[in-house]
Amino acid sequence: MQNSIPQKVLVTGASGFIGRQVVSLLVNRGYEVHVTSRAPSFLIEGAVTHSVNLLDTAQIQGLLQQIKLEGLIHLSWEVSAGTFRTSENNLLWLSKSLDLLKAFAENGGSRMVFAGSCSEYTPGQGMLSEESDISRPACLYGSSKAAFYIMANRLTAQLGLSYRHARIFTVYGPGEVKLSSAIPLCIQSLLSGKEFVCKAPDNVWDYLYIEDAARALVALYETPEQGVFNIASGRPVVMREVFNTIGRLTGREELVRFDPHPSKPGFMTANTQKLNQILKFIPQTKMEEGLQKTVDWWKTRV
Repeated sequence: MQNSIPQKVLVTGASGFIGRQVVSLLVNRGYEVHVTSRAPSFLIEGAVTHSVNLLDTAQIQGLLQQIKLEGLIHLSWEVSAGTFRTSENNLLWLSKSLDLLKAFAENGGSRMVFAGSCSEYTPGQGMLSEESDISRPACLYGSSKAAFYIMANRLTAQLGLSYRHARIFTVYGPGEVKLSSAIPLCIQSLLSGKEFVCKAPDNVWDYLYIEDAARALVALYETPEQGVFNIASGRPVVMREVFNTIGRLTGREELVRFDPHPSKPGFMTANTQKLNQILKFIPQTKMEEGLQKTVDWWKTRV
């Protein structure tokens, strides 16, 4: 860890799928890690938990005045299963996240990473680079994340903070229990002996294993470079291949069914040149290896 990198860092969303992995990695790298949680009983080994509500600006002000953080990795947002893309709570999180940023700056903060999303991009562009269009996202979730980027990018420049914006593509792996996501839903269904129907088998997507995603986010926090970075594998994969592989790994291939949609297949994957060349980040986990680890994790729970 470089001495110039702020060593006292707050991670919001630490109880989430990505957050837990990021916190553990930071702790292992020697950072003084603080996390926020509404539940006082929430603990991650090696981190300091603060029971605060991120939507309460007064509580956040009090916390930041108390602990004088230097670094912030903001992962929290509206994630209600099935509704987060259209929920008006996205507007609340946009407002409160800007309040968090300002409070962080006012109390000595110097370096921030924000968890954006591939949903910020305008659909239909195929291979997406950081310069791709974000003027017309397809949902309120993506619009809110894009709006935060536009405002935070300008505000952090005015406040003298260094800012990194992570456009995270689809992350998968052990620990993901949100059954609105295709991979855990498929695995859980097959292990339970239920048929799984894929309605877009010819869509091309970009999947990144959870441990690789955490490594990329920590690398982004540590880099002296600022700006937007795609957090993704950069390896296009056809959905039919993903679900056939899950069928084989679970021994339930006969339960996988495909019902192709008549419209043109979607194609959404990341250009990861900046990630690879500037951060020197290359994913370590191949898709089948990651799926095997994910299936094994689910086998202990179904």
